[in-house]
Amino acid sequence: MTLKAIIFDLDDTLLWDRKSVDIALQNTSSYAAEVGGVDPERLENDVRTIAPRLYASYETYDFAKKNRYWGFRSNVGKFCRSG
Repeated sequence: MTLKAIIFDLDDTLLWDRKSVDIALQNTSSYAAEVGGVDPERLENDVRTIAPRLYASYETYDFAKKNRYWGFRSNVGKFCRSG
């Protein structure tokens, strides 16, 4: 039998999702401070506060909840595009 595919479950299996999100948000906040004069701590806190509320308001929220598509990563893209 010839191997045709390998599937990796990266989501909290091979990659620690929470740590990846934390590092990405910290780096993004630091970059925003450098180029835009944004308070990095406030940006990070605002994203962590607002993103989950936005996620709950999406029409796909019930589907995601039912199918266990949880996680902060689902919030960030739309949050950043919305404002």
